[in-house]
Amino acid sequence: MPKIILYCFITLIITSCIKEVKNIKLPDNNSQKIVVECFISPESDSISATLSLSLPIFGDNTQRVVPIIENATVTLSDGTNSYNIPFVDSIGKYFSKSLPFAIAPGKTYYLTVTTIDGKTVSAKCTVPINAAIPTSFTIIPRSDRPNYSSTNLKVEWQDIPGEKNFYFLTIVSQDSTRENTYPQPLYLYNNILTDEQRDGKLIVYREDDVFSLNDTSAYFVLELLTMDYNAYEFKRTQVLNEDNGPFTTPVNVHSNIQNGLGVFGAYRKMVLVK
Repeated sequence: MPKIILYCFITLIITSCIKEVKNIKLPDNNSQKIVVECFISPESDSISATLSLSLPIFGDNTQRVVPIIENATVTLSDGTNSYNIPFVDSIGKYFSKSLPFAIAPGKTYYLTVTTIDGKTVSAKCTVPINAAIPTSFTIIPRSDRPNYSSTNLKVEWQDIPGEKNFYFLTIVSQDSTRENTYPQPLYLYNNILTDEQRDGKLIVYREDDVFSLNDTSAYFVLELLTMDYNAYEFKRTQVLNEDNGPFTTPVNVHSNIQNGLGVFGAYRKMVLVK
């Protein structure tokens, strides 16, 4: 009898905590935002920008094609001069091989996007003044795993002292004996990093058992990007959001686009070939 009373008491407590909620205002599922992705660098003569519309919040978006915006006006400005980046159908991007003005270290640039229906988004970024230079790039093929194309690698560079620095490291391998072959990217982990707690010190990046073209005919191209905060945070949160396992929590991808989503960022680039 006491067990029945206890059960009824617990049930009463639980049911009393249930409250019907009415008139919840859900986000507008049809309210799509302009998504921008554009990076600039003094080490790059060309510029490209991708424009699309965000997918609806609700519903199955796994099979949805991201809508590309083709007829907008995309304007890059240095505060004095401006240039409208044309849309190139063959690549589905706004692209130009050159700009009428230089992208200079330490300078602030502005990006404005206006669609044909009058919507406008904008952003600004400042190009990092300094660029970290890779000083050492060591590649060690895994001789203990002859049946696998894998390698160990180590990259070193001196951090720029007295300032916060944000880095992004990429490496591709290329077969020098074959013409018209695409470079093969090495899938690196933790290659988006900062100089936190190592300001002005030697930064050593190690990666073991990396899949690559593990033969004597391959050469490697390393690119070390010194990024502004917006470019770094966009890349970092983008990678976190892509880790969409069953027990992971979605991460809001960083955006500095006013009235929209995405990123307008800047970086310096140093290249080392081995």
